[in-house]
Amino acid sequence: MVVTMDPRDQEETLRKYLLGELSDKEQETLELWLMSETEAYDLLSAAEDDLIDESIAGKLNRHELERFNNHFLTAPERKRKLQFGQRFRRLVDANQPVIVSERVAKPAFTFWDIFRYRPSFGYAAVGVLVLLVGGGLWAGLTLQEMQRRIDAATTQLASERESFQKRLDDSQAKLQSDFLALDQAVANLKSSAAPEGLLAFALMPGLTRSPADVQKISLTPKSQLVELSLTLLDDDYDSYRVVLMDDAGLELLTRDHLPPKKTGEINTVVFAVPSVRLSPGDYIIRLSGRSNSNPPENIRSYSFRATR
Repeated sequence: MVVTMDPRDQEETLRKYLLGELSDKEQETLELWLMSETEAYDLLSAAEDDLIDESIAGKLNRHELERFNNHFLTAPERKRKLQFGQRFRRLVDANQPVIVSERVAKPAFTFWDIFRYRPSFGYAAVGVLVLLVGGGLWAGLTLQEMQRRIDAATTQLASERESFQKRLDDSQAKLQSDFLALDQAVANLKSSAAPEGLLAFALMPGLTRSPADVQKISLTPKSQLVELSLTLLDDDYDSYRVVLMDDAGLELLTRDHLPPKKTGEINTVVFAVPSVRLSPGDYIIRLSGRSNSNPPENIRSYSFRATR
C-alpha cells in the first residue's frame, strides 16, 4: 500500500513525530509513508538535524525542549548527533576570526598563515576534520542499519499482503457460496408448490426505542428464503444498496443496484436473504442511495431480530 503526504504538511508532521506528539493512527500512517516513499528517510534525517540545531541554538520553547529531552533523545544515534553538534559549535565559538586594522601595513597573507599565527585554529581544524571523518563513517553505518530495517519492513509488508489476499480470496469464495445458496433457494421456491418456503417481512427504519421494540422475524424449518421490504420515507435516488450485518458489525450480505418498488402509496426496496444465513439474534440493515454514477450515500438503518 502506497501512502502519500501533502508536501506542505511534511515538515510539521515529521517534527511532531520526532517529538512524540502524533496519535497512534497518525504515527501508523506516517510510518507507512516512510516505508513507501523513496525520499522519506532523507526528509526525516533533515528534520532530526533541524531539531538538534534549534536545541543547540536555544530556539526550542519549554514544551518542545521537554519533548526533545524525554522522547527525541531516547534514540542513541540522536544523542550522538547532538553531542557532535555541541562539540562543533564550541570549536567554532572558540575560534572566531581576528579582525586586523587596515592601518597596519602587512605583507601578503596566505591561507597557511592562519595556522602560523593562530595555532589553536589549526588544532581546531584538525579536530573538526577528524570529527567529520568519524561522522561520515557513523552516517554510513546508520544508513546501512536503516536500509536493513527497511528491507525487514518490506518483507513483513509482503507477508501481510499475502495474508490479506488470502483472506480476501476466502471472503470472495464465501460470497460466491452465498449467491449459489440464494439461487438454489429461488429455484426451489419456483419449483415448489408450498408458498411457506418464502417469508416476507416489511421493515420500518430506525423506530425502535428499546430491545423489546425490535421487530421479530420467526423462521420455520421449511423457510428457505426471507424477503425483506424496506419502507422508504422518501424516494430521491435511482437505485439503492443494502448491507446486512450482525450485532457485532460483521457484514453478512450485500446487494447493490436495487430499484425502488411502488406498493400502493409506499415506496420500498425489496431483497431476499437465504434463511440459512440468519441465525437467531439481532441484525442491522444499512441502506444507501445512489444517483447516476455518484458513490452511494448512507440514508438510514433498519433493525430486526431473527428467531426460530
